[in-house]
Amino acid sequence: MRILYFQSQTPLNAFSEACLSLTPRIFVHKEREIFLDIGVTKKLFGGEKAILERAEKLMHAFQLNAKMVLTDRPEWGRVFIGNEPLVVIPEGKSHQRLIQLPIDRLLECGDPGNLEKEMHDRVQLIAFMKRVGLTYISDFSQLNTTAINRRFGKLGVQLQQWVMGTRELCLPTFSPDESMKDKLETEDIGSLEHLLLELGPLFKRLEARLWGRARLAKEVKFLIHLDSGSKSIKHLKLSEPMRESFAFIKLLKDFLGNTSWDSPLREVEVEISDMIPFLPGQLSLFDTTENKFAELGPYVERLKSRFGEDSVGFADLRESYLPERSWKTVFPPPKKPLPPRELPTLRPPILFSPPKPYQPLHNTRLIPSENLDCEWWEAGGHRRYFITQNPYGERLWVFWDCEKQQWFVQGTFD
Repeated sequence: MRILYFQSQTPLNAFSEACLSLTPRIFVHKEREIFLDIGVTKKLFGGEKAILERAEKLMHAFQLNAKMVLTDRPEWGRVFIGNEPLVVIPEGKSHQRLIQLPIDRLLECGDPGNLEKEMHDRVQLIAFMKRVGLTYISDFSQLNTTAINRRFGKLGVQLQQWVMGTRELCLPTFSPDESMKDKLETEDIGSLEHLLLELGPLFKRLEARLWGRARLAKEVKFLIHLDSGSKSIKHLKLSEPMRESFAFIKLLKDFLGNTSWDSPLREVEVEISDMIPFLPGQLSLFDTTENKFAELGPYVERLKSRFGEDSVGFADLRESYLPERSWKTVFPPPKKPLPPRELPTLRPPILFSPPKPYQPLHNTRLIPSENLDCEWWEAGGHRRYFITQNPYGERLWVFWDCEKQQWFVQGTFD
């Protein structure tokens, strides 16, 4: 288990929704603490460093001032909180770092749901530990369970279990609220351009929350509060579901541009009033991620089923001088394509694989193109290639198979 722990003085519920894009295993404690189990998703994102970078970008989007700790167990998250904004403890080193801390840090070790209930008893117990000469957590952890029970009672035994990692902490699952709302104070905003500028960060937060929920917005509701005390409600219905903040701002410029108010704005509440699930492979006019192979894969599979297994994909070059064997369609594209090699310039862009039998007319003009030999380890022969034209005006690339004594068409230039 690898736990990314957040602690903040401001509510973290909205930020927690965005963190669902990092891992589905989230626990939120009293709106001020978040525990993310990233052990199950770190390989998916390319390692812990990549997840930390994503987490910092999310914090920046929410303008959040929080402290982070990366540790091995959730019950140790609070213990490592200090003055630094980020504490990263290498995997497997958390316990070694924990026992080196002063005995006072036991106040924060354990189930966050019971810490407040036990705080008074813990303060008294740790004061007693100091009086008997325990200075560091290592001094306490080295005692056997019988001695701890005799000297410090049941709470002491539980503390040792938390320190040694033998007591399991089961974190409940986080479920976001049905509604998705945010608001903007607009008392100092005097123009539409200024309003759109201030709405940019707000929709950045909503975009991150939509990513976390794996949803697309279909309708946005605006509740506009005026200084006069009146309210105005506007609905923006989207013909194309989306979640990208820049696309919203573009739409809002026209949507809000024709709106007038009889008094200055005081506050704007924004609610995503209708959402749909985001499905892999779903195309969007504004979603630049549609070209990712993970989302494009199902679409390619449907095309393969319709047009044939070898009809859809990327061209993968093969070691062969024969045109029909020199490439193959694959998906996803090859990571290490073969280096380009010099080929004759008079080759058509459309090739037939395999070549099709062909019979030129007796007065057909044949322009020599190139000569090829089949691979020596396979049946075949010498090919003499020509460029010709059929009665319909199509330029063809044909060859005479010297072994089969037969004409074939290899491709077309049209």
